[in-house]
Amino acid sequence: MSAVNQKLHECSESEEADTMCREPWRVDLQESMVQEKRESEVVDSTKDKINKDEFCGEYFSAAEGHENILVYFSSHCVSKGTVCERTRLLRIKFYGSFDKPFERYLYNSLFDETYHCESCKEPAEAHVVCFTHQQGNLTINVRRLPSVKLPGESDGKIWMWQRCLRCPFVDGVPPVTQRVVMPKSAWGLSFGKFLELSFSNRATADRVANCGHSLQSDCLRFYGKVTGELFHKMETLYVEISDVLEQLETKLSNGHDIHNHILDLKNTLEREKMEYRTLLKSADMTLDILELNRLRRSLLIGSHVWDHKLSTLDSLTKTNLREKLLELDDQLESPKRINLILSSTPSFLSSISHIAEGARLLLPQTCHGDRIIAVYDNDYSSIISYALTSKDYEDWVSRNSNSSERNKQDLANSCLSAWPTLDIDYINYASYVSDDAHAQISFEDNYLGAVGKVNFSVTCYFAKQFDSLRKRCCPNEVDYVRSLTRCQRWSAQGGKSNAYFAKSVDERFVIKQVTKTEFESFQEFAPQYFKYLMDAMNSGGPTCLAKILGIYQVTVKYPKGGKETKIDLIVMENLFYKRNITTVYDLKGSERSRYNADTTGTNKVMLDMNLLETLRTNPIFLGFKAKRKLERAVWNDTSFLASVAVMDYSLLVGVDDEKKELVLGIIDFMRQYTWDKHLETWVKASGILGGPKNASPTIVSPKQYKKRFRKAMTTYFLTLPDQWSC
Repeated sequence: MSAVNQKLHECSESEEADTMCREPWRVDLQESMVQEKRESEVVDSTKDKINKDEFCGEYFSAAEGHENILVYFSSHCVSKGTVCERTRLLRIKFYGSFDKPFERYLYNSLFDETYHCESCKEPAEAHVVCFTHQQGNLTINVRRLPSVKLPGESDGKIWMWQRCLRCPFVDGVPPVTQRVVMPKSAWGLSFGKFLELSFSNRATADRVANCGHSLQSDCLRFYGKVTGELFHKMETLYVEISDVLEQLETKLSNGHDIHNHILDLKNTLEREKMEYRTLLKSADMTLDILELNRLRRSLLIGSHVWDHKLSTLDSLTKTNLREKLLELDDQLESPKRINLILSSTPSFLSSISHIAEGARLLLPQTCHGDRIIAVYDNDYSSIISYALTSKDYEDWVSRNSNSSERNKQDLANSCLSAWPTLDIDYINYASYVSDDAHAQISFEDNYLGAVGKVNFSVTCYFAKQFDSLRKRCCPNEVDYVRSLTRCQRWSAQGGKSNAYFAKSVDERFVIKQVTKTEFESFQEFAPQYFKYLMDAMNSGGPTCLAKILGIYQVTVKYPKGGKETKIDLIVMENLFYKRNITTVYDLKGSERSRYNADTTGTNKVMLDMNLLETLRTNPIFLGFKAKRKLERAVWNDTSFLASVAVMDYSLLVGVDDEKKELVLGIIDFMRQYTWDKHLETWVKASGILGGPKNASPTIVSPKQYKKRFRKAMTTYFLTLPDQWSC
């Protein structure tokens, strides 16, 4: 946790596990002090001539003071008890060459883990930095909080919260407010302006916390970012290597050649560490999980290589040491040798076991060597992601893409004369979606003995069709793969019990388990689904179907013991991605059993009757154009779904209070009207299961469902008259 203390009250920056924050901004600050040297000397020379009355707020608020701020700056190393930067008077010109955006200050000065003070060689976590002004004192500390878990690592989110020192303490600490994401609009604020706002009584006189106390003088303000896990592992590893080298140097002190070899190894270690720090800093700035995976695999391989070097150093004599070390370096050119090294048990370095932490950092199977996917046995999306980067999958898509174009052209040539109005796209999708449309990708991990040998299999259903659809919906396939590299389980309300439900860590996609019945239903109308979406995107026709972007069957089998897990999954867009949704409704257009009595807590999904209850006092109005677009989208989508005998779908509606918008989409449209649904309709219509009298059952025929759904959605959302509708 990094803390900023304003008037002896702190503004902290919190980071998750292994966040050794530093203060690279101080490097820029030193450059600023050099550039401002003449001006500072003038100020210093007149300092003794300014008496207490003259040294007042007006001195800092003179005409040019509106464009800059004058503060004292100092830095102390607490762990060593030394002064790294003596108190110095600085002038920061707002938005000038020596100022910087507030977001850059947080990242470069507090969240950068590679910085070490030039004076004491300690990280920023060991320092206290002070900015002093007549109106107050602002103190900055950096702390790492492994216990604080903040989401949004892949998006680079900065979080804010506060603690009030005047409110009654809870368990001996000030009460904490809810953490919120710092808005993008605050990222570009000048750091000099931030200091001015912190020190100005006028600017903050009306700023009060939720508890009613002063935000300026009574509260600790915190800013936090998740970062640094890999950096901490790297630091721990290199410290352990250095300690072992020191021990071996003492043990093998006899012999000049041995000493020289150990010295060479130390120099190599220091060079590798600096290079790795630079690479990690670059990867953390871009927040690319594929790059971080590549660095993690590199660190894992390097750690095993170092363990072999240390083992060789410990066991061999000085006469053949050099040859053995060179031989080891030559062996690393072979991928097979690398896998053998990774499968070995470390002799000296215990920290190796913490680098992968259950991830299988498999070698890429394609020419894209920089795309390293961390495969987790219980994270099915990571298995899918690896399969989509495999050479087998790329070859399959390329091969079927060429044959698909040939088939389409052949059909066009043979059929156009007989049926001049025939839709060739429809023929292509409908006639050639068969078992051959599914790509099956298999791979295995035989080497990471600590995790265990395992065989993976991923069947990509309708692979070519979904590939074409994603090319229209996603920026590129790499972004899709990147999002799926890691997901987190999600307890979505209203889902089937024990069903697998997750979101990608960047929250772009939802990964959901489907039943055998749902999958078989989708297989039947898949050709029409692809055609409908492609037509809508080509023509610009309104649609609000939540897009399904992939269907996969994942199999994980352990040869030892014979345990096997098989699961069918869909990947669909997250309608609420990058949205601040406060209320969620799942609407079917029915009143029977459509009320959620438990409205307390977060992530509650309200139903039709909840919405009708809310509309009595707080109706939802849409503009004429928005209402017309919604009706057209619902009309188009329900017509398509009824044509393929699908029912029981829902309109998922999210209320975005921040943007004053409704975010909506039709979900759960993978189930056709089969005999069991027909039976359910009869049971519910009979009233055996209870429910309001004269209320139509939730399950009706697709045609009836379509009519009821359209009528309800038109009724729920009212039109706000405007000049175009009068």
